[in-house]
Amino acid sequence: DGEQVARLPLHPDHPERGTKDYAVKPDDGHASFVISRRDAEKMASGNIVRLMGLFNVEVLEAKPGRVEARLHSEDYQEARALDVPFIHWLPEGVDVEVEVVMPDASVAAGLAEPGCSALPVDGVIQFERFGFVRVDSASPFVAYYTHN
Repeated sequence: DGEQVARLPLHPDHPERGTKDYAVKPDDGHASFVISRRDAEKMASGNIVRLMGLFNVEVLEAKPGRVEARLHSEDYQEARALDVPFIHWLPEGVDVEVEVVMPDASVAAGLAEPGCSALPVDGVIQFERFGFVRVDSASPFVAYYTHN
């Protein structure tokens, strides 16, 4: 019911680089998140998933473009014991539209963390579960796919 703060490492192998912090404050008991379409398509009623760094939720209903879920538990170890999928998320409205030019010249469009808009041109970063990209433009955010 109260505010939760997720502190996610900027780099899993370098904790000294700090964290990206997201405050999640429910409004009338509800909070909205953005997750990948790929993760959403795998969800079904009754599934439990872990929102990385935050809490576990039980899927109530999954339909194209929208997943309804409720808080299941907060314990990370419980998620491990239940062997549930861990998924990336952003609070709704805290995202940057991105385009990634793929090797075949197609364009993959999606959403990324707001820190992407501060990345230097020609910098190489990893988009989790997507691959590495080289930044071409920060605003609008355009990058070129480099490798897995």
